[in-house]
Amino acid sequence: MDENKKLTINTKQCSQWVDKKIEKKMDRMGSRITESKGSVGETCVICEKKKEKGIHLFTEFICSDCEQEMVSTETKDEKYKYYINQLKKVTEPLLHRK
Repeated sequence: MDENKKLTINTKQCSQWVDKKIEKKMDRMGSRITESKGSVGETCVICEKKKEKGIHLFTEFICSDCEQEMVSTETKDEKYKYYINQLKKVTEPLLHRK
């Protein structure tokens, strides 16, 4: 098999594995998909826009658009660094800390 083809397959498999790990971790950490009750919505910690649908990760709201964008972004992409910086705003509530 061609080396480039092997690398592409391994990258895809790795990405799928990471996506599954993130989903499992978010489930354990108490994230949940929500829809805002009012028409105003909540401010997304990533794009900083008011949105109606998304998930709560500890103390912050992540809109569905940003969530989808983050899980499909390659680690070498420049946007990946931006997402990591924005996610640093998420803090674990004292209640969950050990």
